[in-house]
Amino acid sequence: MLLLRLALVAAVAIFATFVMSRRDYHGAGGFEAFKHPEGVFECRFPKGWANHPAAYSATPQAVFVAPPPSTHKTSAMPSMWAYFYPHGSAAFKDPEAYIMAHTLPAEGTEIGPVEADKLENRPVMKFWVQRPLGNSPEDARRVMVREDYVVLTAAKGFFVLGLTWPLGEKAYEVEERVIRSQFDTFLKSFRFAP
Repeated sequence: MLLLRLALVAAVAIFATFVMSRRDYHGAGGFEAFKHPEGVFECRFPKGWANHPAAYSATPQAVFVAPPPSTHKTSAMPSMWAYFYPHGSAAFKDPEAYIMAHTLPAEGTEIGPVEADKLENRPVMKFWVQRPLGNSPEDARRVMVREDYVVLTAAKGFFVLGLTWPLGEKAYEVEERVIRSQFDTFLKSFRFAP
């Protein structure tokens, strides 16, 4: 009987150690508020994710990247992002130009249909692209990502909100449903100056 109790205590301790060592993407840490320094937009993103704006783009933006997994090597991590393009932007003059540029067929790329939808009662255009990730120096294998795009027109330009999801990255596979739910919260929290 004593051996059975010791085995049960050991099993509970091992399970508790496993649960406590896992990264928590379940929202227990909640969300953090973000307000762009120029007041262009604000949103909420998962606590523990870091803002790493893209250095190649000068447009007002935020790029929130998931923390690296503690147990698996990975060359791609999930990210949620928001970009603003003012009317007449040198990068993309309007939402149609952006959508056209991002839905051009390319080798190894799969593109979903462009569909009209609503986000908090505002009309948006949605589409997705599955493509190889460029420049993954840590890992020579071909890393594929799926990017979900939400294009939202505003009075002074347009916003592009999105989720980049690494396909086949075991470190994140079990958390996909949770992170997609967090992305939904990110989208619904998005506010911008009229």
